[in-house]
Amino acid sequence: MNSQPIKDLIQIYFDANFELDAKKLASVFHDEGRIIGHDGAGNLVNMDRIAFIAHMEEMAKVTPQTPRADEIVAIDFTSERTAVARVKVRLGDVIYTDALNFIQIHGKWGVIAKIYAGSPV
Repeated sequence: MNSQPIKDLIQIYFDANFELDAKKLASVFHDEGRIIGHDGAGNLVNMDRIAFIAHMEEMAKVTPQTPRADEIVAIDFTSERTAVARVKVRLGDVIYTDALNFIQIHGKWGVIAKIYAGSPV
């Protein structure tokens, strides 16, 4: 299967995280996208796309730009219209490992769910 559309979206995702550009980041997600993980205390974080983008806009105000560190670890297609990408991206002093779950709807690929975990640099 052609992974280039997924790789193109991942590159936008990497660029948006490095540039702390919430609007660019929003373009990678389907409107119904979810972001799931945990906070520093181990509590569940479960946000819709709108809440996530608002969170990222706030983070951009207080997060210093740091050296770029992003990597595609793996891309696995689970069907012709679904794929999971495991990526690493640095944001501030944290390296995140993200499972980006992609789905193609009406010919458009986008992230429908992101599950993340972070580790201090």
